[in-house]
Amino acid sequence: MVRVFAIAFSILFSVSLSAGQSAMQLKLLIVNNSGTLSDETTLYIGQGTTPAFNLFEDIAKGFNPSTIVPQIYSLTSDSVACSINQYGDFTSSVAISLGVRTDTSGFFSIYPSLIDNFDQASILLLEDRMTGTFHDLRGNHYNFYSSQGGFVIGRFVLHISYPPVITTIEADCENWDGKIKVMQEPVITWTSCRAFDGNGLLMGSYFNINGNFTFHFLPEDTYNVVFTYNDYIVTKQIFVKGNKVEVDISASTYNAIVGQMVQFFSLTKNATNYVWDFGDNTLITGISNPEMSFYEAGIYPVVLKCTNAKGCEASDTLMMNITEGTSIKNNSLNNVRVFSSRQDIVIENLQPNAPYIWSVTNILGSVVAQGTTSSINERITLPDAPSGVYVVTLQANGQRLSKKVLLKN
Repeated sequence: MVRVFAIAFSILFSVSLSAGQSAMQLKLLIVNNSGTLSDETTLYIGQGTTPAFNLFEDIAKGFNPSTIVPQIYSLTSDSVACSINQYGDFTSSVAISLGVRTDTSGFFSIYPSLIDNFDQASILLLEDRMTGTFHDLRGNHYNFYSSQGGFVIGRFVLHISYPPVITTIEADCENWDGKIKVMQEPVITWTSCRAFDGNGLLMGSYFNINGNFTFHFLPEDTYNVVFTYNDYIVTKQIFVKGNKVEVDISASTYNAIVGQMVQFFSLTKNATNYVWDFGDNTLITGISNPEMSFYEAGIYPVVLKCTNAKGCEASDTLMMNITEGTSIKNNSLNNVRVFSSRQDIVIENLQPNAPYIWSVTNILGSVVAQGTTSSINERITLPDAPSGVYVVTLQANGQRLSKKVLLKN
């Protein structure tokens, strides 16, 4: 009857775990020397449970009437022998007393199962207080000798170390001095702990280390932090973010004609803010790949400056060669003067009685005013236009002229 109830409880508890309760399960099996007789005990370590015996959490051990079957059980914090034992939240290292019952003297083995439910950096040690040894259950099962039959209490203690908590500190603007910090309880002394970069280069090492320690002077990279405990090895992959800004810019062409739209490109890393300076008093901010056209021939240095929230910055420069197109050379618009006077745009030296189409656009390409004129001189007043750079375009007889002007309130 006890065994049936224990099975039912185990099924119900598994269902509750699938509904969202967090717990880790471990089974310990004891086997006699011939491997023909065995018994097990189950441990749950997790959220919302208590180390002391609780009728709704734990199942007391039902001992087999046949003493020839070796048996194993765990003890609650108030020394109740259990076949199923829920032992509290896993927020620090845990030590759980175990008991065994054997029918006679001889050799026996204790096997762990479901051990992968625990973080790989949790070391599970079986302490044998009779021999003064600590056996790593991740490495192998434990063989022991019992000098006489009966109950043996206090000989075995299961120690489960809380896994190291690994945090990082970002590398600085020079991509230097990133850190990997390892914080842990000093219950486990690692044989070694080493950090390797993405190319396998050793970046730091500690030997026979417990407690907290830190790997320093790390650039941005994904690191393998390798813990060894005797022959057991576990690797944690840790990413250290950097803040160094890198920028490389290019353009769809480096030789364009006046008015030709050019696409600019940026390849950046760790950049969040973009300021483009096109060398002609035009600034474009907040865009990584802008389009831009130049309205006067010349050689222009185009500079992209990138920054981020950490105060890191970098820039790159390219040169643009802008020439007048062949269709514009020697046309009748070459003698036209276009200039600004505060909020007015003045166009002079137009041919009389020739119909001209004109437009005014801002640097983003939006038209703010347009019209036609047949006068020799034309004045365009834009009282509501904000201060800034504008482009004036004239078209007549299939010819086109564009000039850049600066309006001021």
